[in-house]
Amino acid sequence: MMDQDGSTTRRTVLKLTGAALAAGGLGAGSAAAEAGSDWAESDVSSDGTLTGTVISSHGPVAAGEGGVVLARRVTGWEPLIEVGPTTESNPLNDIAVTDDGRHVWFAGGSGVIGRYDVEAHQLTDYSAPEVEEEDGSRSEKTSTWESLDVAGDAGEERVVLANGSGEVLPGELTDEGGVDWGTAVEPGAGTTITGVSLYERNAGFVADTEGAVYETSDGGESWDDEGPSAGAERRSPDGCTAGRPTRRPRTSSCRTSS
Repeated sequence: MMDQDGSTTRRTVLKLTGAALAAGGLGAGSAAAEAGSDWAESDVSSDGTLTGTVISSHGPVAAGEGGVVLARRVTGWEPLIEVGPTTESNPLNDIAVTDDGRHVWFAGGSGVIGRYDVEAHQLTDYSAPEVEEEDGSRSEKTSTWESLDVAGDAGEERVVLANGSGEVLPGELTDEGGVDWGTAVEPGAGTTITGVSLYERNAGFVADTEGAVYETSDGGESWDDEGPSAGAERRSPDGCTAGRPTRRPRTSSCRTSS
């Protein structure tokens, strides 16, 4: 919504109407069309920019500036978290959700990483993790996270994050609820990684600001330079789509488990 002078006073986000949400989420555009629903503008009581949305098992969730995390309820958008997982209002730059929709992950400025369980209504803070570098040393990661993605169901998920220093960090949730962080690696020459997409639990792509695309098949421990054409659809021997650098669904019968 706008003031009379045209300045933004309340940010707006797009939502699907009830039929589209019942169809399974923002990615189900064709299902929404078949259901006869429309895109509609929804007011959000947040002055900051919202940087991403996901569909959790309890409905849409959005994250953005100031560390805000919002959930869509029957009466409108309501805050789940108002100042981020560290309570320091660091901006959240990206958001992702587990395959079953239960765990929502988000990351952003100053190394902030958080996970919210929409069923248990529980926030867990994983910010500034101490991890191993490629040279064997250890350090806390406090650089700004630019992108992340997760794969797997809640409790068994793998998360991959990328920061403005061109580093990619994989991690796997432990039985105790912590994260077993892998080694932080630079797929390229330190260029900012702006996108992460996992098409299977151990396989996915990252892309940087120079247009380079890298692929992993070992959960983010190593990356191969695929060039700018890596995003093109490709086929496996059985004719199924082997992988695309896009968000899920991962429910195709072509998916292999690991």
